[in-house]
Amino acid sequence: MRKIFFISAVSLFFQIPVTSAQGLIEGKCSIVIENLRNYYQNDSLAIEYFKSAYVIDDLKIQNHIYVKKTGEVLSFFLLPENKNLTCSFRGWRNQKDLIIK
Repeated sequence: MRKIFFISAVSLFFQIPVTSAQGLIEGKCSIVIENLRNYYQNDSLAIEYFKSAYVIDDLKIQNHIYVKKTGEVLSFFLLPENKNLTCSFRGWRNQKDLIIK
């Protein structure tokens, strides 16, 4: 119930439909970026928002990819070996831990 409430609150805050909000909290980075691209209808805005609002679980990749240009970031996440990288909304990981405990 809390998860549904949180997803609804986030979708209202960012004005995102609830159906697409599920993939925006956490999940595969390629899916999150695709949802952001569809929402913003602009690759540059989507990637800049992704860089500012999401954490990639592999910190080595995160530090490397966040300094790249938009096209390089998109091509990086479209590679087959990078499709399984996961990311989460900043702050969500800590909130989720608090809810579970």
